[in-house]
Amino acid sequence: MLPPVFPTAPTVFDPARGPFASTRARVGNDVLTLSTPSGCVRPGVIVARLEIRSRRNNGHVVIKVRKVQFRYDGRLVKTRTRKPFAARFPVTLTPGSRHVLSAHVIIKTRPGIRRTRTLHNTFTACP
Repeated sequence: MLPPVFPTAPTVFDPARGPFASTRARVGNDVLTLSTPSGCVRPGVIVARLEIRSRRNNGHVVIKVRKVQFRYDGRLVKTRTRKPFAARFPVTLTPGSRHVLSAHVIIKTRPGIRRTRTLHNTFTACP
């Protein structure tokens, strides 16, 4: 009798575990940081994370993130409206191709005032 065959788990490229690229943007005194895999990435599952470092002004947080839209090569793959702002999605890659991961952030800074910021990181598919 042959042993059972289990499908192999996809490779996960998570910036918390391995080489990563980060891009930062300032909104007032606050800093938004997009972390994504970097270097040579193989087909599998990719994780992108957005972190917000908020400074308090008289005990109040100055900005509030309303929504983060994660895009892969311009195509919307996940939308998050609550922390943690992270997206995990599968990708199929052509060896040697370059790709862009981005986070479009919608921010509320004061009552009735919204701003947006978009952060981008690129990576190359392994041959």
